[in-house]
Amino acid sequence: PKGATLQDPPLIHDQPIASLLDVLKRPEYRYRYWTRNELRSRSEQDVFEALTSWLNSLDRADPRFRHHQVEALWLYRNIGATNHDLLRKLIQCEEHHARAAAVRVLRSWYGEMPDAHDLLAKAVSDENPLVRLESAIAASWFGTQEALDVLLRVADQPLGDHLRYAFVCSLGSENMRRHWEGNTRYALVPVMLRDARKVESFLEPPGSAKDAEFDLQKDLVTLRIACIPEQMRFTEEKVSVRAGQPVKLIFTNPDATDHNWVLVQPGSMEELGMAANEMVKNPKNARSDFIPKDPDRHILQYTPLIGPSRDSKVEVLRFIAPEEPGIYPYLCTFPGHWVVMNGALWVTNDEVSEEDLQHNLSTPIFVKEWQMADFEAIQVSKDEHAIMRGMKSFLDAQCHQCHQMDGRGIELGPDLSNVSERFRGKDLLQQILKPSSHIDEPYRLVRVETKEGEEWSGNLVDENEERIRLRPSLFAPDELLSLRKKQIKTREISAVSPMPEGMLSTMDRQAILDLLAYLEAGGHAGHQKH
Repeated sequence: PKGATLQDPPLIHDQPIASLLDVLKRPEYRYRYWTRNELRSRSEQDVFEALTSWLNSLDRADPRFRHHQVEALWLYRNIGATNHDLLRKLIQCEEHHARAAAVRVLRSWYGEMPDAHDLLAKAVSDENPLVRLESAIAASWFGTQEALDVLLRVADQPLGDHLRYAFVCSLGSENMRRHWEGNTRYALVPVMLRDARKVESFLEPPGSAKDAEFDLQKDLVTLRIACIPEQMRFTEEKVSVRAGQPVKLIFTNPDATDHNWVLVQPGSMEELGMAANEMVKNPKNARSDFIPKDPDRHILQYTPLIGPSRDSKVEVLRFIAPEEPGIYPYLCTFPGHWVVMNGALWVTNDEVSEEDLQHNLSTPIFVKEWQMADFEAIQVSKDEHAIMRGMKSFLDAQCHQCHQMDGRGIELGPDLSNVSERFRGKDLLQQILKPSSHIDEPYRLVRVETKEGEEWSGNLVDENEERIRLRPSLFAPDELLSLRKKQIKTREISAVSPMPEGMLSTMDRQAILDLLAYLEAGGHAGHQKH
């Protein structure tokens, strides 16, 4: 402006390194920029030695002390050198611009710093959004699963447009995507990426002063459990804590159905799950959280139902872990969910380890190699309880590993939702005990030997006059094998089902009858339609 004092431009070209370093103290960015370019043309060793001496001579009482330290940090990076101690000091100093700059440099030096992830974790929880923004970007440079876990904590605080953009870009980067894509533990990530505005709906709600005091405990463990969209499963089906440890559970639900999280005493999951199912019969419970009456105090902790029809999609539960070591089930008590949607909290102490708990786990015990002669008369129940128990039998027998039912499971074998239209009672049981007694045509194995001596087998996809196409593995349905018929020496159809016998050998008679009830009802969802 008119009358202003003219600036005194510094000399830069061919000036001594010590003089150039003092130019970095100037407030004008252009002078500092030109100076850094000049210093890059000098001997790296000479600049490094002079810079280290200059840094140590800085006056801590200078109001721009942190600025000068940051300039030194940039220059160390520019000449290909490092100063890890300087970065550590700046990343936790009082000036947020300096903290943000240190996080940006951490992108380049993280591979040489064993505490890099710890530094990133501190920065991602910084009170200033600029520091958190730099942390979100830096996480994608790290590219590790640990960095992804840190990155997701950015969403624990309000975002705003700029930070949200950085968060979503980092989350969708190739370095991060390879860790979360197809991993049920990160079921919330695709939901966030589909609509960045939804990130806010999964923010941890503000807590009270009492909550803040709870969260300051040194041995606090934070658990993050979400619901996997359209799968009726928790992202974490096993979590571990120490006996008596303070626990902060952040429970989120991006699913289209409401869910809750209920921690119960060992051995009581089925009883409470069935009790929750009974609640649906009373219309007064329609807007309840489906927490059943618990006179025996089996329920230890619980959240309300959260989800699309509730006030929130996030609930924070703070509690002290049980004092007694053991495996404590947790489940969703929304009617019908508990059989599939459950997990376990493993509680250990100095005397009882996870290995001890694993050793004491009840393993399936052989009951009997069941034959059709063991079931002279079969009465299949239509009772709600039998059907629900049958859902558990379906899972216990591992049927869901190859068959779909109630929209869940893997479609390697026939969908069983309508199996009762073809088989009921003894005929249905025959298909389970002796699966080779009837094999659907698309699932018959074709064995082929070529004239070159190669042997192939798979399901027949199609054929014409010149060739046949086989699907060698149901686990890779899109990978087909094409063989010209003139190459084939022998071809035969196997009379043995891909499904093995003995799938029910660890189940008692009642569990088998319950399984039939579940299958004949078309699953729990099918039963509810009738």
